Amino acid sequence: MQNLVRILRALILDEPEDGMLKRYAKNAFILCPPLVSIFTLAFGGTLRFGTRFLYGMIIATTVSGTCHLFVYGIMYIQKMGAKWKGLPAPGHPSSGRTALYSFTAMFPGTYLGYVFASYIFSKEIKWRFLENIGEYSSGILIGSIIMGIVILAELHRDSEKAEKDALLRLAEMEKKRLQAEISALTAQMNPHLLFNALNTIASMIPSAPERAEEMTVLLSDLYRGVLGASKQSKHSLAEELEICRNYLAVEQARFGSRLTVEFDVQATHEIQIPALTLQPFVENAIKHGLASRSSGGKISVIAKESRGTLELRVEDDGVGLGNSPAKTGAGTAIENFRERMRLHYGEKGSVFISPRPAGGTVVKVDLPMGDV
Repeated sequence: MQNLVRILRALILDEPEDGMLKRYAKNAFILCPPLVSIFTLAFGGTLRFGTRFLYGMIIATTVSGTCHLFVYGIMYIQKMGAKWKGLPAPGHPSSGRTALYSFTAMFPGTYLGYVFASYIFSKEIKWRFLENIGEYSSGILIGSIIMGIVILAELHRDSEKAEKDALLRLAEMEKKRLQAEISALTAQMNPHLLFNALNTIASMIPSAPERAEEMTVLLSDLYRGVLGASKQSKHSLAEELEICRNYLAVEQARFGSRLTVEFDVQATHEIQIPALTLQPFVENAIKHGLASRSSGGKISVIAKESRGTLELRVEDDGVGLGNSPAKTGAGTAIENFRERMRLHYGEKGSVFISPRPAGGTVVKVDLPMGDV
């Protein structure tokens, strides 16, 4: 007896989010009464409406209870079986399985509903269902139809919930994918930048120790910003610009007077943009545009708001598209960023790379202001 009580308690109460008791109460006291009323009027009008309504309600709620017990009973058995095998507990059965279980339980549920109703009205338990079905056929029919509608409503609800959960899982997967791409960008930048920066610092220590110390602080600030960006899919324009400034300051220590930097910012610094939007293109401008030139060159970082769009540009006056000795990397960075843009904004964002009229290369990124 104690085991039976424990099992019933597990079936009815131990599902805090959407347990059997909650579902059954919703069906019995919210869905069933108006539907039973409609079908009672449809099949017999107002004649003995109260009696026929009560009869239909008894059958409908009994069928509903039987279906819920059957479905949750199967779930409990599966849960105990998985626990015994050391496997994770299975979730709620699919809509198709729920419909099959409920349809199976409707037949004994209808019979039990008839027995309960006959006892309430006649104080006599009539177990011979077929001999008395004609007397109460409307009530049985109403109860069965109502339960069918309730099952369809439950299936529709489960289907919507499953679709919503699938969309949430997809969004979470896309978020993780974005984070993985950002981490890959970070890992790609780290080795050669760190190697070059440390060599530059080492060469400064004998002749310019204060400058070496300053560059060490810049390198620390840069990596702190990059690591922070790699942990989030978006951050403010101000944070992105700070990473670019620190990166270019480190590179200026290496290139000296060969590298000129210009920032032109005419946009709200608090605007949220995808993390590491500009830095990879700034890095490409140095690697592919300026590094191979003995005279170096100039890099411009531009941010402007115009007609509901945030325009970001990285320009260099280097060797131009297709003329860099470093043949790999630029195209990959562009394609990776286009994919990140698609995940963030769909078709609303865009990125273009083109020759600069006065020589060099321009990378232009347009982000919709309403979504940044």
